[in-house]
Amino acid sequence: MFDFVATSAPHIRSGGIAPLAVTSSKRLSDELAEVMNSAEVKAGLETAASFPINMPHEAFQDFVAREAGQWAEVIRKSGAKLD
Repeated sequence: MFDFVATSAPHIRSGGIAPLAVTSSKRLSDELAEVMNSAEVKAGLETAASFPINMPHEAFQDFVAREAGQWAEVIRKSGAKLD
């Protein structure tokens, strides 16, 4: 799960969730990739209908930018508005 610190911080402080990493301009460590590919984490992600994706930082940035553009266009075409 990827989230903003502002929305995650209260849950982290309360012990409701535990952060695995903080992303930055540096690539994620090999240890994080190992954890994300562990059987325990994969099982938890599968329960949430999700899966880990291991890619370099630059590729992930490109992926997020493409997805944001794609979904922004879908939202624009749908006419959906925030209340």
